[in-house]
Amino acid sequence: MPSARHVDVLVAGAGPAGCAVAANLARSGVGVTLIHGGGGPGWPGESLPPGADRILTPIFGEHPLANPRHRVAYGNRSAWGSAELVSTDFLFNPLGTGWHLDRAVFDADLRACACELGAQIAEGTRVLDAQRDGKDWRATLDDGSSTTCRVLVDASGRGATLARQQGARRIHLDRQVALVGEFFNVDEADSTTLVESVENGWWYGSPLPGGRRVIAFLTDGDLLPAASMRGERWRADLRQTVHVSATVAGGEWPAKLVSSPAGTCHLDRLSGFGWLAVGDAAIAWDPLSSQGIATAILMGGRAADVIGDWLQGRGNESLQAWESDYLELLRGHRQEHRDLALTERRWPNSPFWKRRQVL
Repeated sequence: MPSARHVDVLVAGAGPAGCAVAANLARSGVGVTLIHGGGGPGWPGESLPPGADRILTPIFGEHPLANPRHRVAYGNRSAWGSAELVSTDFLFNPLGTGWHLDRAVFDADLRACACELGAQIAEGTRVLDAQRDGKDWRATLDDGSSTTCRVLVDASGRGATLARQQGARRIHLDRQVALVGEFFNVDEADSTTLVESVENGWWYGSPLPGGRRVIAFLTDGDLLPAASMRGERWRADLRQTVHVSATVAGGEWPAKLVSSPAGTCHLDRLSGFGWLAVGDAAIAWDPLSSQGIATAILMGGRAADVIGDWLQGRGNESLQAWESDYLELLRGHRQEHRDLALTERRWPNSPFWKRRQVL
């Protein structure tokens, strides 16, 4: 990126939320630059629920979900509250089927769509710092260059680096983490997501293209064994599951595990003078809800309307409505997760479940 370049809007982060902001702004003729640091998503695979296409297609068109690297999701299976496996079939869902995503491919397609609409992208760099410079922001990038903009968007993920530089505080509602492994050469016939609760957390499994399957164990960070024992314990505990282990029987076990934060957290304020946060930077969701990507795109797309009003010198009514709706989604998310936790009564002394049964 050339030094001291000026744009209307700078979006720090090019995941689903940042791309949604950039796509809708570019469509309306606003000059916008996406900063893409090059890092991929924390998980190799995630799912979109039925109806997510109604959120994604108006912003990005049909191409991202039509990519053959993704698999159709025909349903979910869960053993939650008991050892019995319960299936939810999408074939009769009026919203249609879901999708098992190849996240790296999906995110790349969203960036390409935003650029086709007119957004610019700066690859392989990150915003280190942003300071007010008169009526504008001056953002310093890690490649040594800088750029000025009228509006700054923090789409940097759970770290919310820029929003925290402006004084916003990160509030963690839990400290859940995920230990994730990718299996190879597994049976491709199963195209469902599987969830199985256990005493100290829950297991998640989802298919990936090419005979692969991602398996994750989610628990609180303080309930994990010592780092030197985690891989061995993860493999032993997986073998003890009733249902998840069967989905990778005969497969090639992962050589290493990836640790990723997976709790619910949010900023104490989602915006300030000339800036706002979207996606995981604003609110990060427990992956059990499967709402992270769809919500990021929905609220990122709506953030573009807020920014458009700012650039036109209009009032903050759209900002207030956007923030109110974002926080209402969080309230509903918390209530839903408490209700789910209350259905799991098999381990009354488990700290993991006791923590989640209180709102």
